[in-house]
Amino acid sequence: IPYQKEDENEKIILLTSIGKVVKYSTNEISIYAGTAKGTKSTNLSEKDKETILKSFIFVETSKSVLIGVSDIGKAKKTLTSKISDKKRTNSPNLFFNNDEQNGNLVSGEVFDEEEKEILMLLTEKADVSLIKISGFNPVTRTAKGSIILLKMEKGEKIKTCKKIPIEALTETQKSILVENIEE
Repeated sequence: IPYQKEDENEKIILLTSIGKVVKYSTNEISIYAGTAKGTKSTNLSEKDKETILKSFIFVETSKSVLIGVSDIGKAKKTLTSKISDKKRTNSPNLFFNNDEQNGNLVSGEVFDEEEKEILMLLTEKADVSLIKISGFNPVTRTAKGSIILLKMEKGEKIKTCKKIPIEALTETQKSILVENIEE
C-alpha cells in the first residue's frame, strides 16, 4: 500500500544511538514498488557504530517537542521547530551528549500535545514510571543541560520509553503520575 501523506508539514525525525538527530520533510522519501531496495534515510557514522534508535513521522506544529531519554533517567526536551530541517542524506546534528553525567541515549518520543500525553519509562528490571513532561521547559538543540526524569537505583538502567495519551490511563495510574522532578 503506498504511503499517503497527511499534511504538508509532515516531517520525519531520526534519533541515533550516539545522541544525534536529523529532521526532514516526508517529501524527500520516494515511493517505490514493493521489490525496490528502499531509500537511504540518513548518513550514519560507521566509526562510531551509529544506529537509528527511533524514527518518528509527525505533523509539525509550534507545540511539537522531541524528548530524548538516557539509560540513567536523564532527558532533553526540545521544540522540533528548533531542529533545523536538513536533506535526508546529510549527517545528523548533535542533540544529546552521551557522557558520564547524562548517560547514553536509549530512546525518545515526539509529543504533539504534551498536556494530553505522558511518558512511560520502562527499566531493565521491568519497573514502569509514568511522567508528565509538560512541566519541563524545552531547551535548544545545542543546549548541554538535561532534565532528571527519574532517580535511578545504582546499577538500574532505563530500557525504553513510550508516549501514552492521559485519557488511556486508569484513575489509579493518573494518581501516581510523576510531575515534580528537579531539573
